[in-house]
Amino acid sequence: TGVGVTSVVPLLSFDDQDNDAAAGVAAYIDDFQLEVGVSLDDPNLSHNANINYGDVEQENAPTVKVIPLVNSGATQDLSISAIALSDSSSELFSLPEDLTFPIVLAPGESLDLQVSFTPGEDLGFFAGKVEFTSDDESTPMMESNLIANVIASLEWPEFVINGDFETGDLTAWRNNNRVDASTEQARSGATSVVFNLLGGNQWGELRFQHDDQDPTDSIPVTPEMIGKEFAYSAWYYRPETGGMAENDTVRTIFRWNAVNTNNTTFGTTTVRDLPVGIWHKVSGRGTIPATGGDGEPTTGVTVLWSFQDVDSDAEGGEIMYLDDVSIKIDVPIVVEPVELKITFIEHDSLNNEVNLTYQATPGTTYAIDRSIGLTEAGQSDGWLELTDSELADEDLETFSDLGAPAKGEKFFYRVRVAE
Repeated sequence: TGVGVTSVVPLLSFDDQDNDAAAGVAAYIDDFQLEVGVSLDDPNLSHNANINYGDVEQENAPTVKVIPLVNSGATQDLSISAIALSDSSSELFSLPEDLTFPIVLAPGESLDLQVSFTPGEDLGFFAGKVEFTSDDESTPMMESNLIANVIASLEWPEFVINGDFETGDLTAWRNNNRVDASTEQARSGATSVVFNLLGGNQWGELRFQHDDQDPTDSIPVTPEMIGKEFAYSAWYYRPETGGMAENDTVRTIFRWNAVNTNNTTFGTTTVRDLPVGIWHKVSGRGTIPATGGDGEPTTGVTVLWSFQDVDSDAEGGEIMYLDDVSIKIDVPIVVEPVELKITFIEHDSLNNEVNLTYQATPGTTYAIDRSIGLTEAGQSDGWLELTDSELADEDLETFSDLGAPAKGEKFFYRVRVAE
């Protein structure tokens, strides 16, 4: 996760690979021990040796990971004299600009070093290293390996709106005392949403409110969505003060037909694993199932942003910010064609120019013809093609005929879809 290790759960796993074990077959375990070596260095620099950014969409916003730097020595201060990036693709990684040296850490003190990865247009794996120089006597030079995988940006249509909370209007959400629009922190624009964990409750949630949907509070799933891949992403911000407890958890749950059975869960994360004071992205992909958790054909999905007070000891007011929620699905974007017609025409006689504006469908290529007699193409007064490569970007497009004389023949124009 890019966050320092604070605990370990040993698992002794037994796998009957052929699923043919007879009843009563056993393996005996005795005198299990877990030994941990502790460095005798004093001072001693501890860090994460490998940082993985995962899949990052090309030409997207920077993704930030944290490398905790800890002086695990017993009595002596640790002095870090230099931190630098190296390796071939390190231009995509960046360090904070305000680093000043030496960085001195007392015994047990730590520093969260933020390292950003800003993807470009090139796809594939990118690697880099962060090198640390310190007065750790046994290892004065240490490094963290960085890796990121840039994937193509998804052009799939979004089927969730208001996910960036820009308007501060939460009418599409369950607007209760658990969630508010906030300008204290925002990843994009000026507004995010802040979740307030209530006191004495083990679970809390944020969800859409759609009273007119069946099931209630669900996003409709149409037949053409079944079996299609979908992508989810959201950004969390853990504040430095007033946040949820370190052992609390956050996650996003997709309940198909509003039933928890066979749901899809993303980003189950212990709060201590979220970096403090920066936005952290959680993402994932899945496939829309043919049947919901109730065994019936899937007609909707209820999405829950779930917050768990693990010890049920919250006093209330423990908060977590959420921004830039996105749910996309791999279905064709259907653009309804608009009526093709010329809406405005202007003759600039001083510059021998005619400017015409026409309604268009973005992504469609058009041809512009001119005529003086409205007869067939090829005749002296017939239709003359001026261009066949006008690619529309907007609903209204403008074309300029720069060869129209100021006086003389009467001109007719037409616009058609290019062949």
